[in-house]
Amino acid sequence: MLTAGFVVENISGAEISLSYVDCKYNDVWSQAESKINAADNTGGFVYSNNGKISNSYIINTPIYSQGNIAGFVYENNGE
Repeated sequence: MLTAGFVVENISGAEISLSYVDCKYNDVWSQAESKINAADNTGGFVYSNNGKISNSYIINTPIYSQGNIAGFVYENNGE
């Protein structure tokens, strides 16, 4: 199963802009609930990017996986 914090697949010609993932809510941190937890390879923001990503980020988000982890994009063939 593919896992990402925001988008699994950003297709060619598509654009993600001015977006973010932040697991901290109102300065309250619940480590049990605020995380990305996966059994396979994981992208913190996007799993597969074939389009464009601009002015976007991930912050305050622990990522746990039994597979490989990329903090922002796991597979990048776009911009």
